[in-house]
Amino acid sequence: MIGQAFGQAARKEDGASRLDQSRISSSFEPASKRRQIVYESDPEGGSTPKHTPDSLLESFDDNLRLNTLLEGDLVYTESRAAGDDEGDGPLGDRLLGVWPRFQAKGADGKHWDVPFVVSWEICRIALHCDVDFRALRTTLIISEDWGDQDLLRQRLKESNLFKDKSFPSKNDAAAWKVALGSGRKEEKAVTYAIDFSYNQKPGKPLYDVHLRPLVLDLSHRMIRRFGADRWIELNIPSPAAHPPPQLAGRGQDQTRLQSQARLQLVKWLTGKDHRFLGRSWTAVFVSDESKKKTKLDPVTQVKVSEQINMKRVRLFATNGDTFRPLAPEQELPHHSSAFDQSDRQIVCRTKLLQWALGLNASENQKQLAVKLFARLQLVFSRTIPTVVLEEGQIEHVGEQIGSHADMADGAGTISPALAKIVAKKLGLSEVPCAFQARIGGCKGMWCIDINSNADHRIWLKTFPSQRKFMCDYGDPLHRTFDVRDWPKPLTSATLNPQFTIILDNNAIDKQAMRQQLEIHLEESLKVELTSVLDDMHHTRDLRAWLKRVGISSSERSTHGYVKYLAGAPKSSEEEIAVMLDSGFNLNQKYLADQLEDLVKRRSEWLRDKLKVSIPNSTYAFMLPDFTGSLKEGEVSVCLSQPLKGGDDHWLEGDLLVGRSPAHYPSDLQKVQATVIPELRRLKDVVLFSIHGHVSLADKISGGDFDGDIAWLLWESEMVKQFRNENVVVQSDLGLEHDTTTFQHILVTESRKDVMSRRQLFPEKSSCKKRGPTLAQAVTRFVEHAFDFNTREVMLGKCTKFKDRLTYHRSLKDSKVMKMGKLLSLLVDAPKQGTLFYSAEWDKFRRDNSLPTHTDKPAYENKAMCLQQGMPQKNVLDWLTGKMNEKILQFQSEFSAALNTEHRLYPDPDISRLVKLRIPDNEPGRRFMTQLKREIEAVSESWPLTRNAKDYSQTVATLYDQWVAIRPSAEFAPEFTPTFITGPNKRHDDDFSLLKAAVTFDRWAVPKPRFVWRMAGRQICRLKALASGIEDSAPVLVTPFMYAALQPDQKLIKRQALLRQVGEAERGESESDCDGF
Repeated sequence: MIGQAFGQAARKEDGASRLDQSRISSSFEPASKRRQIVYESDPEGGSTPKHTPDSLLESFDDNLRLNTLLEGDLVYTESRAAGDDEGDGPLGDRLLGVWPRFQAKGADGKHWDVPFVVSWEICRIALHCDVDFRALRTTLIISEDWGDQDLLRQRLKESNLFKDKSFPSKNDAAAWKVALGSGRKEEKAVTYAIDFSYNQKPGKPLYDVHLRPLVLDLSHRMIRRFGADRWIELNIPSPAAHPPPQLAGRGQDQTRLQSQARLQLVKWLTGKDHRFLGRSWTAVFVSDESKKKTKLDPVTQVKVSEQINMKRVRLFATNGDTFRPLAPEQELPHHSSAFDQSDRQIVCRTKLLQWALGLNASENQKQLAVKLFARLQLVFSRTIPTVVLEEGQIEHVGEQIGSHADMADGAGTISPALAKIVAKKLGLSEVPCAFQARIGGCKGMWCIDINSNADHRIWLKTFPSQRKFMCDYGDPLHRTFDVRDWPKPLTSATLNPQFTIILDNNAIDKQAMRQQLEIHLEESLKVELTSVLDDMHHTRDLRAWLKRVGISSSERSTHGYVKYLAGAPKSSEEEIAVMLDSGFNLNQKYLADQLEDLVKRRSEWLRDKLKVSIPNSTYAFMLPDFTGSLKEGEVSVCLSQPLKGGDDHWLEGDLLVGRSPAHYPSDLQKVQATVIPELRRLKDVVLFSIHGHVSLADKISGGDFDGDIAWLLWESEMVKQFRNENVVVQSDLGLEHDTTTFQHILVTESRKDVMSRRQLFPEKSSCKKRGPTLAQAVTRFVEHAFDFNTREVMLGKCTKFKDRLTYHRSLKDSKVMKMGKLLSLLVDAPKQGTLFYSAEWDKFRRDNSLPTHTDKPAYENKAMCLQQGMPQKNVLDWLTGKMNEKILQFQSEFSAALNTEHRLYPDPDISRLVKLRIPDNEPGRRFMTQLKREIEAVSESWPLTRNAKDYSQTVATLYDQWVAIRPSAEFAPEFTPTFITGPNKRHDDDFSLLKAAVTFDRWAVPKPRFVWRMAGRQICRLKALASGIEDSAPVLVTPFMYAALQPDQKLIKRQALLRQVGEAERGESESDCDGF
């Protein structure tokens, strides 16, 4: 067992001095039995502040001297477990040297004038270019014009260390500007993120380090309190799901080594600070993160996505070379310092977590350690801060709603006056009926109290189920209403596979239910796919179809503009849209090819996900009816605007309500939608009754009201065929839990402290027991939580097993039901401390006579799905077969209609510009030869993008080379100076437009993708300028305006109708002529 760090309470951490190693050595066992590791850190891993003199060691009596002496360092004795230090354990010394050692220096040779973001950017580029950091530290001097990102990169390229190196893509210009300032802009903040990936080379550091470009994202409470530059999001491969490579061992020995390696990694992450870019970083929080990696299936030769389980570690800068100590009267920096990156103060991890979680409150200390740690997610939630309330405006209600059970679990109320102010802060024209938010230690949905419309006071009520931990509401940030989401106008939804299985299982007449499913399948495919057969012949119709099914509004709303990769929109959907908007049609082969690829991907997505749209269905936030107007079994749904094809604002009659994940037959419930005029203010949500013994929310997959979303279905023919199944109460599964509380950790650390003091001062027969040492407890608390949260996550594996077991048995099978119970427990495992891993999973299967393996369902087998007459063991097989049959028929018709072989890459509007601009004489030919040679040099590297580890990065590098092509001194005078300024200057001047036209004219056929990635923006501009009509003109719009524009569906439909009328009249005229 590791000998724990010693120390004093958090108030002394910031002033600890370095440990006199020889002085401590004399107080332990004889040297022959002594093993000591000394770190320059505080008891929880925080760096020793450099401003405190060593003379403090001589200043106090034995008792106080011990506290001060040991506060500055971690002392590990021989009894520590293997792997406590980065050099001990299965990973050996591979955790040494992971962090790059670099910090930028200014022109005077000192580094404290250089902004953190500049050091970050130079380090990011150096890592990408594989530059020797030892040489970089000694030779690189940065001038004070670092604020210009382009100039900074240019200066680096002039250095011999970066000569002939390809640079990573630039940072987003807005993010760079904000990073140089306060780090925050309105509700957004700069995000610093690092990716660790395993280094496969033996003997090298365990991880390769990759710094991501800066991005602007919604801020969280920790950023708003301490500053954006003090936080790094570190993404690492899950050590349980993806163990470190090159661990020697097999079978159980291999499992043991992997477990030891994971523990070694946990101790490395949490037990010490990490020195990076002149700052000391400490691990504060860890959560699950995942990313998808595309690879080629060796059997089917089809690209499949593989999910990579990651862990996201939040690192906080406790100290730094330019940080100063807090004033004696300060517990934390002033709130305003979060916006001043030039004035950073030392803050240890204990004080940070004390502020965030209220660790001194006895109510919090009694919580399970892993649950309290999970509550940190509340302060790391990315939200929009709105109103700062006064303490007297927040009422903490003592009793729950409901006499038998909590019928409003996760929901609170808000005054109409406050809701109006919040809506205004969010920039909303209408006031939503509720907000999903966080305030202090509370989270959930806050619903407008419609009984208080005449009340103009500002107030908010929290209920017991919303209060996750106690915090200091004296701090204005803990009284800020941080909004995460709110109800929006409802739209039609799709049917997911779990609901499909329940609909089939609970159907009174299965054949009738499947008939309805097939009807909606055909209608879905018509909207999603087959309508393109008519729309593709007219650019405006095609643009409308693209908006309907192809373009996601989430990216536009997130960024406020369309993101570009090099010279064209990043997504192919947006690229098609820009080409259509610029005047191209499907006679341009590249556009036709892009559309064909989009339709193919859309078809595969519909088939793989079994997406069937149901017009009379939607997803809505769940809320309790605080007025008590609804009877048990009733719900209320009022729409702010009717769904497509309908004209009702109220839902009335039988309705199905469910929630994902749905594992039981009872997870879909038929209820009665009731019209109650008094509830009309509460729109675009589904209101549940607060009467009865069990909440309807709890009946459907154990839901609550803290932001859960329900699926609603009121398609009459489907609802008519559905019957409810009773909720089955499963017996307890007897799973073990981690019952360690934070209070237990405090007491344990206090006892260890007394024992250690007696060991250090044996001449003192008795050592008085001091109070629990919070700093030591926090170190142990974080390590304990990281240990728990980096273990194997079984939810995904068990869900897949349950789905396959359902396929081979039935939804009502007793073993399937027991698996459903297990999954409902594993969902909350991180908060409940559930201890369930591979060994427990094996035991669970043995005890319940479950198979060790289940075959893949037919509908999951892509090769089988593509065959005619695939097996139809259950409704998903049947639905997949129907979907595949109709998609294959559509693809055949679409390919015939598109017929890309007869379409052309070149475009006469673009090609003729080259001939008009460059004369056919000796200087003109010499200019063209030189220009094509330089473009050719870039195009020759284009094949590297196919198998590039980072496609976007490789493309961006080639784009920089293409943009850098400029006319030689001989021909520069031929091109008039541009009046364009700002970021567009290097793209839209006379020479850039000509270069794009030449690139298009010469390489459009052999390398079309290269052409459009490099020159897409200029080509589209040239095409639009050539497409004007006499009494109108092409219109340039800003990126932010363009993102807000969308096709006028009414205008397009009217034009289509006029075409049909015209064609019909022409047809009648031709018939008359033929007859005559």
